[in-house]
Amino acid sequence: MKNIEFKWAAQLVKEHRDISWRYGVKLTTPTINISSGKKTLGLWSDKNKTFSISSYLIKNEFWDIVLEVLINTLRRGGCPMKFSQKDCLPSCRHIWNFFILKKS
Repeated sequence: MKNIEFKWAAQLVKEHRDISWRYGVKLTTPTINISSGKKTLGLWSDKNKTFSISSYLIKNEFWDIVLEVLINTLRRGGCPMKFSQKDCLPSCRHIWNFFILKKS
């Protein structure tokens, strides 16, 4: 992992803690993996308690979008948090809708 990827992973750990605090739930901090894929933006492995996120996404989107992928990946992965579309930033609601449609 490159130095910049360590920094991204460290920031995502901080963001995960902030999300846990904001929604009032206790979540174990996952292992963060920075992947090189372009098709899968975020992936949760329940078996390994690992959150993988695409370096392509981080490099090419605003950080708010990266956080939406984190939140929605956790939500889809059976996370006990209750998220709804109103929890998403207005600019990111299309991602929320994408995950809802994909999950159905």
